[in-house]
Amino acid sequence: MYPLLVGVVVLVLWQALVTGFDLPPYLVPSPLLMAKTLVTDFAPLMLSLWVTVKITVLAFVVAVVVGVAVSFLFVQSKGIEMALFPYAVLLQVTPIAAVAPLIIIWVKDPVASMV
Repeated sequence: MYPLLVGVVVLVLWQALVTGFDLPPYLVPSPLLMAKTLVTDFAPLMLSLWVTVKITVLAFVVAVVVGVAVSFLFVQSKGIEMALFPYAVLLQVTPIAAVAPLIIIWVKDPVASMV
């Protein structure tokens, strides 16, 4: 009961602050405007959601397959593990925001670059 009450209070306060301070919708959209947009633009939003879900599932499958294959190689061969482990660590510590533009340029396919 309390989480629902807290959610309602937060939404009411949010709406009151946006209305009271006359904040522009591009800066802070009100909950009512977001609900209205969800209703009026439902079809394009669901299409975008479907594209996002497809890319997410595809990326997950690729990550599982590659991860299992690399871990199998690491377990089977100490030499391969010693040779590739520094690169695995390097991939983990590199921010995706630093690599994403390069991936987009190299891959050229928008969907594949998101995977």
